[in-house]
This record gives sequence, structure tokens and C-alpha cells, in this order.
Amino acid sequence: MRKHLLIIGGDSRIGSHLAAYWRQRGLTTYATTRRRFRVGPNRPFLDLNDCQHAIDFSQFHSAIICAAVHNMAICEAEPERSQLINVHATLRLVSELLKANAHLVFPSSNAVFDGTKPFCSVVDEPRPRNLYGRQKLAVELAIDKSKAAIIRMTKVINPSMPLLKEWEIDSPAFTGGVLN
Repeated sequence: MRKHLLIIGGDSRIGSHLAAYWRQRGLTTYATTRRRFRVGPNRPFLDLNDCQHAIDFSQFHSAIICAAVHNMAICEAEPERSQLINVHATLRLVSELLKANAHLVFPSSNAVFDGTKPFCSVVDEPRPRNLYGRQKLAVELAIDKSKAAIIRMTKVINPSMPLLKEWEIDSPAFTGGVLN
């Protein structure tokens, strides 16, 4: 029985934290990298710019696709490149993973909505207002939802974000990183 997890986009903020989380809990976790100098035993090479990889997807029971052009301004400035990565290459990976019978998790975005209604639900009609939202929605619509989970996120934060670090340092309630 396959017990391996594949995180595509292991260098991303979400991907790197997920890999660390699952490894700490004893799950054999592979996290892809597009940086050749980071390739290693549990760090296979995968570059969505050209979809190069030599990964046998059949060894994985689950895969999480964290790789994408996440910056909305870059998506708008480089529409062809972001479309290639966020839609075409991602859908190619989705197809390969589903053929290998891996359970797929696709982190999407609340950018598939227009922002006029707070706390949208799965029954609300998507109306993206930017290219990034349209790209995420295109992948969502193409995914076989019986074999995949789509998670729409709003804002991903972690303790090392510059804003949180600034608040920690500037706040008189904090002393040495501990709330008084």
C-alpha cells in the first residue's frame, strides 16, 4: 500500500510548511523543487515552466499542488507565463496524478469570487475579477471533484511574515516574543 505524500511546489510557503508538518508526523513526504541545486532523495525536480519531471506518480497515495504563480501582479504582467504554469501545466499534472490514482488536493483561492460578498460558500457563483482568480477557477472547473479536494483560501499567514514580525517587535505587550 502506498503511503507517500507528494507536495508539488515544496519551495513555496505553503508547500514547505506542509512538508515539514507531515514529516514531523512520520509520513514519508516528497516535496518537489524547480531549483536543481535543491534536488535530493525526497526533493524531486519538477518545473512547471516546461513541466519537466521524472517522477513516478504511482508511488504516491496523495498529492498537494502548491506550485503556482501566486502573485496577482505578476499574473497580470506576465499573462502567458502565468497561464502556462497556473492552468496548462497544472492540469497536465492533475491528469497524471489522477491516472496514477493519487488523491489530489488543490489549494485554490477566494480570488475566484468578486469580493462583493463576505464568507462565500461552495454554492456561490464564482466571478473572478483578476487573471489569477480566472486561472484558479479554470483548474477548479476541470478537476474531477470525485477524486480531488479543492480548498479555497483567503490569506495564508505564518509567524515569520514581516508584518507579524514588525508587530511583535513594536508592540509594548511583547517582551522577547512572549505576550505579557
